[in-house]
Amino acid sequence: MLAPVDHNYKFLAVDVGSYGSEGDAGMFAKSPLGNYLSKAIKFPPPGPVPGTQTVLHYVILEDETFKLTTALMKPYPHDQAEADIDRAIYIY
Repeated sequence: MLAPVDHNYKFLAVDVGSYGSEGDAGMFAKSPLGNYLSKAIKFPPPGPVPGTQTVLHYVILEDETFKLTTALMKPYPHDQAEADIDRAIYIY
């Protein structure tokens, strides 16, 4: 099952159409949801983080099994996080 959620943990879509032995990244790449997110989705233009002057792009956060793209962001590998407290906090 793949189910993206928003910042309030509200489900935006659910995809349950694959075999259990197939990995998340493979299932995502073949799914209608993955197709839509990789080709058709239009993110808002980059904007400042509330209360700051820091401008960031909109992205979708995934787990580390997925392919990194400009719109899909994943956490640092666990071995890197063990050596760097800032990376560990980011993953948390």
